[in-house]
Amino acid sequence: MLSELKELTLSNNKLVGGLPLDVLHCKKLEVLDVRNNRLSGQIPANFSRLINLRIINLSSNKF
Repeated sequence: MLSELKELTLSNNKLVGGLPLDVLHCKKLEVLDVRNNRLSGQIPANFSRLINLRIINLSSNKF
């Protein structure tokens, strides 16, 4: 299911905690937008496995 996802936008949702590791299963992900939430912690190093990721917006969080 998630393996075919190309764009994930979760901005402005008051999300808390870390980035969900399930995103790493989205092999075709090109755009990840989680701006304007309350996410914190480390950005996982294995995000480099998302070789199709072109745009990532993590702004206005607590990283």
